[in-house]
Amino acid sequence: MQFKKNSYLQIVLATLFLATVASCNVSRKAAYYEAKPMATSRIVRKVVKQAPEYKNYESKRMAISYFDGDKKGTLTGQLKIDYDKALIVTLRKMNLPVARAYISTDSITVVNFIEKNYIQEQLSIIDELFGVDIGYEMLQALLTADVSKLVDSNLFDKDIVSEIDSNQYRIDSQFNRKIDRALQQSNQQKLKRYMQNMDDSEFTSYSAWIDPRDFVLRKIEFNDIKNNEKIIVKYDDYKPVGRSLYPQAISLSFSSSLNNLQLDIKVSRPSVNETKDFSFSVPDTYEKFNF
Repeated sequence: MQFKKNSYLQIVLATLFLATVASCNVSRKAAYYEAKPMATSRIVRKVVKQAPEYKNYESKRMAISYFDGDKKGTLTGQLKIDYDKALIVTLRKMNLPVARAYISTDSITVVNFIEKNYIQEQLSIIDELFGVDIGYEMLQALLTADVSKLVDSNLFDKDIVSEIDSNQYRIDSQFNRKIDRALQQSNQQKLKRYMQNMDDSEFTSYSAWIDPRDFVLRKIEFNDIKNNEKIIVKYDDYKPVGRSLYPQAISLSFSSSLNNLQLDIKVSRPSVNETKDFSFSVPDTYEKFNF
């Protein structure tokens, strides 16, 4: 994940995994609530019922801190979501514009104000950079902690099971039976053959931790055993915005054999169903940057 001239692209893309809506209202207190045994299907139904509802969203401020193993820093930013259409994220440092990104259902454009250039790629670049097969719907669901869409998306169409873990409901995906059997038997020869012949998504598992009181997402972990990559996203400090609950504190950690990245984000000053301006443009003098 070396970016050279586009060093802020990694931060933009990782921020898109994390940035989420929040409010300045009184936050939901973290009172103890015992997780009682419950069927997986019932847990999922309750999660779907708590799914966030909005047409569009604007967060006027995000505070972002990052550490990539070599350097660390802080940024501020803004986020806009036009439901099922587009995402716009803006990053600043000391009130100076750093980068701006526009994500549609199939493409991504990132303007780098520091290097005065831009990229324009298919959304699949996120898969190339992070090792996670993620589409627009999945990205939008991550941004709003909408685990109901995560469970229903193509990446999570495998059978799921659940159990109580640390007083939360943990929903786990399951590998293909062939892969699971090879893992249990430590049969590296079969596993290698499966990795050559089967789709990459078959080797990505997930676990989602659900709050037993409000049935909101507290943590989700992606594990790509083929590429030895892991992404962990944690959500905290849920607050009401409109008719739904959204987290205000989010953290992401990405690790692989080559790279490590940690981001922590706090979001404030939100609004839902108010903004109408989703305009985005690239300065005429900026050059296109190609990977």
